[in-house]
Amino acid sequence: MPVAGLDHVNIRTPDPALTIAFYRDVLGMKFSNIMGLVDESKGGWMLDEAGRAAIHVGHSNLPYPSDSTTPWRPASSSGSVHHVALACEDRVAMTARLAEYGCVAIENRVPQVSLVQLFVTDPTGILIELNFYEP
Repeated sequence: MPVAGLDHVNIRTPDPALTIAFYRDVLGMKFSNIMGLVDESKGGWMLDEAGRAAIHVGHSNLPYPSDSTTPWRPASSSGSVHHVALACEDRVAMTARLAEYGCVAIENRVPQVSLVQLFVTDPTGILIELNFYEP
């Protein structure tokens, strides 16, 4: 009964449209409506390049099934989660896009595994690690 993989990350925010815009416009992810919600101010799915739901953005006022047993408490920054890492391609294009949108990116290199990491913060304060495996 092993874990097969990470399904998605959920971000609850008072401004889903701003958060969606960051993941769509800055990081280049695709937006998809969720369960009949067609209003980005309520939330939606951010899809990876293969069309899989990677990030679920939801308004902090919308009820979630777990709220009755595990009430959600808003936190600042990344809360208990330190960061969310995303596998990426084309570091040069991403670096240019981040600069175009005024996002500060901190670069870290891990030469042992041919990895270049860019760390940025999304509009909710969550630290996002963009990973580029380069020869």
